Amino acid sequence: MDYSESIDEAKVIIDQAMRDAIAGYVVINLGGVVLSSNQAFCAMLGHDMPSFHGTDFKQCFRENYRGLAADWLAEIQSGADVNLRQLSGLLHADGSTRMIDLNASIDKDERGLPARVVLAAWDVTEILSRGSRTKAAKNMLELALGVNRIGTWEHVPDTGEFTMDATAETLFGYAKGTYPKRSFTEHLQHHMPIALDEKLRDVLAAFTHPDEGRKESTLTVKVRLIRQADGTASWMRIGERIIDHPVLLGAKKVIGTVQDVDTEVKAFIKL
Repeated sequence: MDYSESIDEAKVIIDQAMRDAIAGYVVINLGGVVLSSNQAFCAMLGHDMPSFHGTDFKQCFRENYRGLAADWLAEIQSGADVNLRQLSGLLHADGSTRMIDLNASIDKDERGLPARVVLAAWDVTEILSRGSRTKAAKNMLELALGVNRIGTWEHVPDTGEFTMDATAETLFGYAKGTYPKRSFTEHLQHHMPIALDEKLRDVLAAFTHPDEGRKESTLTVKVRLIRQADGTASWMRIGERIIDHPVLLGAKKVIGTVQDVDTEVKAFIKL
């Protein structure tokens, strides 16, 4: 069977979805009130950013998701061992439903107690709908975008703190909770040197965010050859954005994503 048309379609879908790969974040307090967000998150739901701040975040969820969302957020805030990731239906201002992949992390105060919940958000509505058009395209999307295989990580330069979620640990070849405590510099030892020829440079450029290189952009997206824990080398897409730290005044925090694009990069190189 000729999958060339499906693969071409998948490339277009992957490109669009990759552009939005680390699109949004929102910070809420323990009462569920929105403290801050970025413009990208507000755009996902059609909100004006100033009026969105101070609202009840649970009201963003469609009615049939609100009970589950409230329980999920309560469990996260309590420090319970729960899945910090959830795919939820959120309500757009125009009345439509957007499927948003939410990944939560907890900011703690100086006493080590939960203070705020930070939610990284990806709009996967189009990925889910378009990806079902053909089996070939769907398989490529699941591998490239990994609706269930997008890991997140955080780095606070002022303190040297570097953490990653369970999905990111898996992508780097570690079992959940076993990634060794190390500095960001030590973590970079996973990044392997790349000998770029013209074709490989073009392939990797296709996975780069359109904001990359703009002076006003805080977003960096690169494809890196990563050495996993067992020594295996895999292509991964690393995205990062610098934001103000929500707890440490004057400090910055780098939040990022890691995606397994090994199959796609190798497939594109062969085309």
